[in-house]
Amino acid sequence: MDPKYGKKKKQLNRDKVPYRINHVSWWEEELPSEEEMMEGCRNLEKHDNTVDYIVTHCCASSTQLLLGGTAFKPDR
Repeated sequence: MDPKYGKKKKQLNRDKVPYRINHVSWWEEELPSEEEMMEGCRNLEKHDNTVDYIVTHCCASSTQLLLGGTAFKPDR
């Protein structure tokens, strides 16, 4: 762990800067693997790139940019 973790966290909280901590508030495993992404693309292609629903806990990076400006960065 970063030896300055506590100090950095306190500063971010004070400045109301959003942040994520791996295995505390965010898990890298939430992101799909390259293989899972390719499977999703193949499935979309099989169905003419149409879907009935998209279930997610996060908005698209393009929407995030509109809502939060440059405060948030895409995961990939």
